[in-house]
Amino acid sequence: MQTRSRRRRLCRLGGIAAGAGVGIVGVLAPLSVAQAAAGERGYELVSPVDKSFSDIAETSSRIRATPSGDRVGFVSTGAFGDAQGTGAVAQYLARRGSGGWETKAITPRQQTGPGSSGNSTIYYDFTTDLGLGLTLVTNPPPVPTPTPDTQNLYVREDATGAFRLVTSLAPPVPDSGYAPIYAAASSDFSHVLFESNRALTPDATDDGLRKLYESVDGTVRLAGILPDGRVSTDETIAGVGASRGPTGGSLDPSQAETSRTISDDGSVVFFTAVPTPESGNGQIYARIDGTRTVHVTRSQRAVPDPGGTRPATFAGASQDGRTVYFTTTEQLLDADANGAADLYRFDTMDGGLTLVSVDSEPADGTNAIVQGVLGLSDDGDTIYFAAFGRLTLDARDLPAAPKLYQWHAGRLTYVSELSGADSTLWGGEYGTGRLVRVSSDGSAILFVSLESLNGYDNGGLFVGQVYLYRSGDAGPRCLSCMPSGTANVTDSSISSAASGIAGGTVGYEPRTLLNDGSQAYFMTANPLVSEDVNGKVDVYEYRPGTAELQLISSGTSAANSYFGDASEDGEDVFFVTRDRLSPRDRDSNLDLYNARVGAQNETPPPPGPTPCIGDECQGLPNVTPQLEPLPSGDADGSDGNLIEQPAAPKPSVRIVALGRGARSQLARSGRVVLRVRVSGAGQLLVTASTRVRALTATVARKTVRTKRAAVVRVTLRLARSARQALGRRGRHRVRFDAMLSSRGDNAVGAMTVTVEGRR
Repeated sequence: MQTRSRRRRLCRLGGIAAGAGVGIVGVLAPLSVAQAAAGERGYELVSPVDKSFSDIAETSSRIRATPSGDRVGFVSTGAFGDAQGTGAVAQYLARRGSGGWETKAITPRQQTGPGSSGNSTIYYDFTTDLGLGLTLVTNPPPVPTPTPDTQNLYVREDATGAFRLVTSLAPPVPDSGYAPIYAAASSDFSHVLFESNRALTPDATDDGLRKLYESVDGTVRLAGILPDGRVSTDETIAGVGASRGPTGGSLDPSQAETSRTISDDGSVVFFTAVPTPESGNGQIYARIDGTRTVHVTRSQRAVPDPGGTRPATFAGASQDGRTVYFTTTEQLLDADANGAADLYRFDTMDGGLTLVSVDSEPADGTNAIVQGVLGLSDDGDTIYFAAFGRLTLDARDLPAAPKLYQWHAGRLTYVSELSGADSTLWGGEYGTGRLVRVSSDGSAILFVSLESLNGYDNGGLFVGQVYLYRSGDAGPRCLSCMPSGTANVTDSSISSAASGIAGGTVGYEPRTLLNDGSQAYFMTANPLVSEDVNGKVDVYEYRPGTAELQLISSGTSAANSYFGDASEDGEDVFFVTRDRLSPRDRDSNLDLYNARVGAQNETPPPPGPTPCIGDECQGLPNVTPQLEPLPSGDADGSDGNLIEQPAAPKPSVRIVALGRGARSQLARSGRVVLRVRVSGAGQLLVTASTRVRALTATVARKTVRTKRAAVVRVTLRLARSARQALGRRGRHRVRFDAMLSSRGDNAVGAMTVTVEGRR
């Protein structure tokens, strides 16, 4: 077992209530040696030693551990080990055995070259034990299909490596516009929901509109059946829609959260009939056992709303499918006396409808104006939502600020105010990683807020910190804030994503909060304990029951570390880092580690520099560099040939300053050609990092091999998120870092530029 023993870096996070709804100001006090030793963890190297200079992607939603922590899935930008080859990212599964962690590739062999789809290698979902995985495959198909050269969904069985076709009905001829979009599945994958705008069943209309289908043990049927047995003539989608795209054209994943649109046993399917194409709201229905349909959003007022029928938005459901939540401005009950957006709860078994966002403080004249749902418990008895209205007497009177409420079994509790910029918490999208997590029992909520909820200085505008609220607390507690109460060094998060296609997130939410809320995990560069000395992002664990704060990553790495996932009991915590925590780890690439309680001790790695650059060191498979000649003092040295330079005792690297034209191109297209002067042969890693959604992130990277001293031309294209941020702000700072690794030594160089774009 490849481990490195370490004591828990613990502090107690204590505090006193600062007033109802304001929060708790935390102070740190060190634990005794005996207390620290009681929770000793060891580091296990999970990813293989030989990764062909590839990085393990730090995208949180694509690192998935089993509840026991003995298996974990992850992705990489390169193929290694037994991978058969892929045009994009490769998916791996690792299992812990008596001799350590063993890894195998599970990405099916895919055609590469012009026209090949990078997204075809994504595994969208797994069963809890990782025994089954669901993926989209194009060509060649892993099993014979009715229509070759057509994308289809498949389920892979890990025990045998066999694939099963899910979308057994496809267009009769190859169709480049046909791409089934995965929405959700039952816990055993016997029922799979997907969307398509093609008519795949005899009762479906070939009108180019989105349609929701259900595959039951490989047999496809239409899900959008109305209560009277008619097929809906509107678009039918899972929740707010798993897909988007023009009518009749090819669909793309919407990255909307749709995992709760089917019950665990597959007996209940929730769909929305959308009268306006490309919309995400309409009338919501529950299709039960594939035989009958219940109208969820039907009015139950004695006199229907004078304003008429209005669209509703799906907001979540319990795992058993009995309880479903939605928002609407239509007054569906007599108790709803206003036309503001409200939150409702519907029981699919008895047909009961409940108004959740009841205004218990009507004297102030404000209505609920519900913004959205942050999350709910597995049984559906507890839900957290945001609303502008002052719904309880103890809610702060801040009309311009949304407020966080908890509803549990008929009781409404005010939690805290939020920032208007926190809308991603209830936006229902996982495209950039969800920044909120509700415990399975609903007793706790972990979230990132841009609002200073307990009087701390968050560290600047659009800088988020991590907060935890547990039922019965006076307010949320800031976990990532500096214990001294001084301004925070940087933003913090519970989610991360790599740049490029490896940053493509999926709907899985890692266990940043355990099922009972007893342990929480987050990432921050704020030095919360004395052992955190690197000024980089590190992974922390917090235990609210004992107010213990633990450093999971080393706190000494020269690069950022990222939380991946945790086991159900929290004894296994997976994270990605460049830190060499195992003596076998000899490269400068990102690896997946497990900090496990009770792991075997291992001799620490030999001392030496940990190669890293910038805020986010990244690497990619090698590509051939473009070289420019170094300037020569010879009169005839301008013939364009490479000029050999004597080897320097130590490597050196420098990024040549960008000219006005290069800056203009970067602002206009997000593309830049850097000229990097290197002293000799080696491996050159170049990255670009900037702030995206209040988080510092790597937005471009490339690794090249250099053969001699030269000026190397490296082309980078910023990730879409960075280009969008530039478009919103008009002015953006981008940092470029370069590291040359040669003969066991490393040299680093950096340059920061400010680019001006058009708003």
